[in-house]
Amino acid sequence: MDVPLNSMQWSARFGEAVVVRHNRRILTVYQARHFILALPDAERASEEWKAADDVLLLAAEHGIPWIERARLLLLRALLSTLRREFSIAETCHASGGKFGRRRAHLEPFGPVRLARSRW
Repeated sequence: MDVPLNSMQWSARFGEAVVVRHNRRILTVYQARHFILALPDAERASEEWKAADDVLLLAAEHGIPWIERARLLLLRALLSTLRREFSIAETCHASGGKFGRRRAHLEPFGPVRLARSRW
């Protein structure tokens, strides 16, 4: 990276917030980066999370042109994780495994949805 870390725009805000588990809102590039860094290593190693992380760094470095792309890749990575977790739960349910009858409401990150805009 040719831009010093202290000149990067970590406080840049997304157009719309991304709401994850427990109604937590990700509003800035900084919050999204820390959310990704807090993921388990195995999950963070997936292609979707790597792409989201790379574009978040570009958003912090170059600003506005990359911010919306970073938000969309973050949403895509969250959705792929939810799909993966849901398919695991479906498999366990079909085989009468650990999850038993609780399959429809298994959401490891909570519902992924966009927050309402204040505008």
